[in-house]
Amino acid sequence: MILIADSGSTKTDWRAVDENNHVNKFQTVGLNPFFLDKKSIDKIINKSFCSKLNNEEINKIFFYGSGCASNFNSNTIKESLELFFRNAEVFVFTDLFGAARALFGNKKGIVAILGTGANSACYDGEKITKNITSLGYILGDEGSGAYLGKIFISDFLKNELPNNLYNKFINEYELSKDNILDSIYSKPFPNRFLASFAEFLFNNKDDKYVINLLEYNFNQFFDKTICKYKNYDNQIIRSVGSIAFYFEDVFKSVALKKNITIDKIIKNPISGLVNYHLNKF
Repeated sequence: MILIADSGSTKTDWRAVDENNHVNKFQTVGLNPFFLDKKSIDKIINKSFCSKLNNEEINKIFFYGSGCASNFNSNTIKESLELFFRNAEVFVFTDLFGAARALFGNKKGIVAILGTGANSACYDGEKITKNITSLGYILGDEGSGAYLGKIFISDFLKNELPNNLYNKFINEYELSKDNILDSIYSKPFPNRFLASFAEFLFNNKDDKYVINLLEYNFNQFFDKTICKYKNYDNQIIRSVGSIAFYFEDVFKSVALKKNITIDKIIKNPISGLVNYHLNKF
């Protein structure tokens, strides 16, 4: 039995596939080693799977995760999985590589991730050939939910939202300045907290302020990442992630103004990864 995982900063989608190609689905919190130490990851894996799977039946694990670009972080995930799944051969890859395999299989193109975080890369059908560093939610992540939330919350705290939107937000969330700053600067996972406001923006996506914010967010993403790839306007571009998926109309509209055509958008890559590995093995 093989186990396939796609892990972002917010959640991890798991698929266990047996020899008859039957698929069992699971979901846990995100296992990003930038935000979780090995002890925490061990605890999450043990708690999540002890009653759902016979760990000894898993012989291969393909884990695609955010925060797994460095050898240290990928080994942290690998060691935790090997500790629980004692009979499994474990392979750990970046979420970017997973998105590329899910979107393109063995074909080439430019892959874009726009979820809690954001990233992009050129993919030649086998490997990532170029990547514009995303720098994470503090220094970068343009296009992401965290980036959207950061701008929105900043405008809210500076009283720069339109009155109707300000009142809606106050009534729905009942957050004070102290609550917000505490969640960002003192509590874990501030990127998840910021990205969580994308739901409010989606529910008000016809508001002029929100449209302008979305257009700015996507313009920043294209200008600082996609447009830096050679011949970007002559390549197939596909995207994965909740922000690209739920705000597809604005995302594609901004792309077209830059002579970019988005060929395909999917919410998450896990189904594509399952198909990729079933075809491979």
